[in-house]
Amino acid sequence: MNLPEIDLQVYHERACEQIAEALADVVEVVAAYPRFETVIPKTAITIELDTFTPDNPDDMGTEQFAANLRFVAFVFVSFLEDDAKLLVRKIGAKLAAFVYGKRFDCPVGPAKIIVGSPDDMSLPGKTGRNGEGEDYEVWRVEWSHDAFMGSNVWSGEGEQVVEVWTSFAPSIGEGGNYELAIQTPAP
Repeated sequence: MNLPEIDLQVYHERACEQIAEALADVVEVVAAYPRFETVIPKTAITIELDTFTPDNPDDMGTEQFAANLRFVAFVFVSFLEDDAKLLVRKIGAKLAAFVYGKRFDCPVGPAKIIVGSPDDMSLPGKTGRNGEGEDYEVWRVEWSHDAFMGSNVWSGEGEQVVEVWTSFAPSIGEGGNYELAIQTPAP
């Protein structure tokens, strides 16, 4: 079985593109790991791979790491927007509804929403209107995907098994009966 590995660069690019397109009416910027050098837009979503954990304790025999990838998106809404507290929640809910079940055209399982909640994220180097803190409402949306990390050691090329040999010994011991059976798969 050839199980493709996830390319995290491609995943982030496709997730950002598709989310930006789906939420273009309410969000100005969607980016992975952005560095806002001057001003954060009035509405923005940032995406990050938060954690990954082992997903399946059974070894698939491919020497790949079966992982549960946990992503987080931060939704930012400027305090200057009307009803910023409600707007950030509405955007967070719209984001969760869009992400749910998506694969973003990548070899991952369907997205499972984990949580949507307020977040007290601080933005390094950014100060608010009074010079004391950030002036953004921030909402956190988390989701996960099952995926394989690392290369599959089985290329799927080469000689394929055409005969399977099995045996059984119904009467174990001295004078026992031993039979050998050869099974050839049907063409």
